[in-house]
Amino acid sequence: MEKPILSLIIPVYNKAPFLRRCLDSVANQMRADVEVIVIDDGSTDGSSDILKEFTDFKIVRQKNAGVSSARNKGLELAQGEAIAFLDADDALLPYALDRMVAYAKRLDKWPIIQFNQKRIRADGDVKWSNVGKGSYERTAPPKHWQMVWNKVYSRKLITEHSVRFRSDMFFGEDEMFNVDLLEYVPKIWQAQDALVAHYMDDMYSICRGGSVDSKACKKLDDTYTNKIEKTEDKGWRNRLLHRRNYLRSCKMFKDAGFTLKGAGKYDIVYMVKDTLKNEELVYSLRSVEENFQYNRVWFAGGKPKDLEPDGWMMIMQNAPSKWENVRNMLVEVCKNDALTKDFWLFNDDFFILEPCDDKLEQSYWGTLEDHIYRCRNAGEYASRLSHLVETLKAAGLGTLNYSVHRPILVNRKKALEVLEKFPDEPMFRALYGNYAKIGGVDEPDYKIRKMGVKLEPGHRFVSTQDDSFHQGVVGRQLRERFSYKSRFEV
Repeated sequence: MEKPILSLIIPVYNKAPFLRRCLDSVANQMRADVEVIVIDDGSTDGSSDILKEFTDFKIVRQKNAGVSSARNKGLELAQGEAIAFLDADDALLPYALDRMVAYAKRLDKWPIIQFNQKRIRADGDVKWSNVGKGSYERTAPPKHWQMVWNKVYSRKLITEHSVRFRSDMFFGEDEMFNVDLLEYVPKIWQAQDALVAHYMDDMYSICRGGSVDSKACKKLDDTYTNKIEKTEDKGWRNRLLHRRNYLRSCKMFKDAGFTLKGAGKYDIVYMVKDTLKNEELVYSLRSVEENFQYNRVWFAGGKPKDLEPDGWMMIMQNAPSKWENVRNMLVEVCKNDALTKDFWLFNDDFFILEPCDDKLEQSYWGTLEDHIYRCRNAGEYASRLSHLVETLKAAGLGTLNYSVHRPILVNRKKALEVLEKFPDEPMFRALYGNYAKIGGVDEPDYKIRKMGVKLEPGHRFVSTQDDSFHQGVVGRQLRERFSYKSRFEV
């Protein structure tokens, strides 16, 4: 046999109910320029007997060592210019090997080519996964980029950089294989063809209902954290951070009873308008998921269509004024014992631009007089605030809290005491709002009002006026920057 173009690697461990389906799908379309390497990872359920029927395949049996070891053994034996993987409980669709060989001839330009799949549930329901054809940056990769069984790889890429599956991982090992390779490849090509039938009938599979213990979750999280700390490419670092934070919020991790070290300690509460759609909120959530450490995300007030937070406090917004609605929402939020004792208060137009943990600069919650006392040694700044208080009093106005346009950390107990102490007080949430009310000068803050303003390097977070987001330059920048969906978009 001449040197193959493609090596197809199939790890097998106790997959007897599904194995013949998989191997038949390959045998029925075999080509002379394709080698099939099957690694039997110490099966004990009759899989080994089934393998004896497929004499055209290279069958290697080893002592059980895990899927990473099996795939690495396949890589060690592979002779093809291209590498592809297939799980033993899945199957190739017709003409898949022909298409893979065609992709192999393009790997000099695109070292990783991804293709589509057909997902088949245990109840027979079929869903075609059609990711759009084209070039994808690694910072915004195509959907399903984590899998290895939907790609053709350049063997030269794998061997030159000595990338292997991590044998100390049995959950997320395929994902980290791709992460390791993408350090050297800035783009992935997404092909239109669907080549694999991904069956969902093996309930022992981790991705289809199997359990994951806390050690496995921690190992994957630690591996991501180590990668993030060592990555100098800011865009790639943000992509890795986004993925790690997504995993931290997944049900699988929570079901494993795993509390992640270093994850945000506090819930986020968004004050949400009662509207069917809220584009600013969509992109704010994307920015938060990528760049901010948090515990859970709650909505207070409305819940726009197609958004599902971790928790929702449905609070009517039928008071005579905007500020009374906000005050009523804050009261109900502070009474909710399901929230963390301290929580981040966000507006739906807050955007986190750089990775932030819970050490983000915090505004003090309390009366403006309290804030002035705390800043009493701040010279002119404190004097201006004192002058503001006297002016407000003379005008018959007041304030319940001091904040600018930034996330603020709120203590529920303390905030509720202030709100209940002044039940009839007008609710002025921002210092600039008080200035505007009495005709004073504007206090600098982070809200972008002008449509032509661009984001400058060094911003950690910004807030936008509706027009500056929907029609302005900054809105276009934010949409481009946070182009992939968050877990809250359903």
